[in-house]
Amino acid sequence: QRQMCIRDRSAIVNFPYREMIGSLQWISTITRPDVARNVNFLSRFLSKPVTMARVDAGKKIIKYLLSSLREGISYSPSNEEAFLEDYSEDGDGHKMPKSVHHLFNGASFASSIDNYYSNSGSVLFVHGTPIAWRSGRQTIRATSTTEAEWIAASDGLTWVKLISCPVSYT
Repeated sequence: QRQMCIRDRSAIVNFPYREMIGSLQWISTITRPDVARNVNFLSRFLSKPVTMARVDAGKKIIKYLLSSLREGISYSPSNEEAFLEDYSEDGDGHKMPKSVHHLFNGASFASSIDNYYSNSGSVLFVHGTPIAWRSGRQTIRATSTTEAEWIAASDGLTWVKLISCPVSYT
């Protein structure tokens, strides 16, 4: 009778973890933003000993990427038309003015359990296609969900201003 081998997930292993995370960082930055949050989370452990659990988590991201090779961001007139139809009204059913640019912002209140900072995220769409995105910890501590959302809106508008009007240092 074969005995199953159960791995100790907290055991320290010899694995090129730093190289794996570096490659995943490059992929998430260049072509696959859908894995950025998970890769960034795993990168927090680069200075810690490599455990089997961390290696397995990185391998799961790689398996996901391999299983979704055909996924990606693309533009088509029909996608733009569907996007503009979906976002032609506000939450109360009022018609919105037509625009080529759409900025979406959001926040998760006190999501960092170590220090109770909130996270913000923004996505900029042009012609119904995402062209730029960002996420990160807010620089000030919000005291409510509403305040976290206002901070996210402010962060998003500041970010769009920075990417559309870069400062030149000459």
